[in-house]
Amino acid sequence: MLMKRILFSLLCLFVNLYMPLSANTWKDIWCDTWNVLEYNVSGMGMPEETWRYYLSNDTIINGLTYTIVNRYWTADETESEYVTAVRFTEDKKVYVFHDNTECLFYDFSVQVGDTVETLVNVYYESYYQKSIVHNVKMDSITHRNMIVLYCMDEQGRLWDDDYYALTWIEGIGSKDVGFLIGRLIGNTGGIGYKLLCAYRGDELKYTGYLYEEYGCEYNTVTAVEDIHTSESKVQKVIQDGQLLILHEGKTYNVMGVEVGK
Repeated sequence: MLMKRILFSLLCLFVNLYMPLSANTWKDIWCDTWNVLEYNVSGMGMPEETWRYYLSNDTIINGLTYTIVNRYWTADETESEYVTAVRFTEDKKVYVFHDNTECLFYDFSVQVGDTVETLVNVYYESYYQKSIVHNVKMDSITHRNMIVLYCMDEQGRLWDDDYYALTWIEGIGSKDVGFLIGRLIGNTGGIGYKLLCAYRGDELKYTGYLYEEYGCEYNTVTAVEDIHTSESKVQKVIQDGQLLILHEGKTYNVMGVEVGK
């Protein structure tokens, strides 16, 4: 009898501990706010701006439940704008409703060697990126599933180099550029993106590699923008794989921050 009571108590403890976890949906592990730095890849023509993307209210589209994603410039929180609608499914996929069509954006059910085609960047120009899953492992920071993909460019060439690899982290999105912004391999110029941080509620869940230097928010008109004049002599150089701007004896990175002579 005593043994039965002990077993029953252990069973109740097990149920109390694990029922809340099993009742949660896959959507519940995801962040709901992402701060993304936007900048001009050439280093000229626009200031660096932090845009906050966030999950808003649910809506029904074609009988399915989606969550609205809005964004605003963190220097002016009064001007929020619609970006897209997303749907999280229990088979570990994220879809976006884009151009009146549901498109795959993430698939965390993939295995090494799988080929996956996803939409890239829902806000500006949109592309479809075909990739091959190179690695599936545990992220050491978030302790979540991490997918490393080698991507194909528009000509069908495989960029099988870790430098160009696309990395997804479950619950975060793209390690480099945030939730709803992808990175098209082989596309140069235009607007660049870097994920500064990601939150769920008020809890900071993830910080990108620029976080220590810029924090979770960075908005400025930099010296890089000021060099776009007819009297200025500007030189762009590549050093150690990094684009640098030379102007009046000083060197700036693409963020407009002086990095030395």
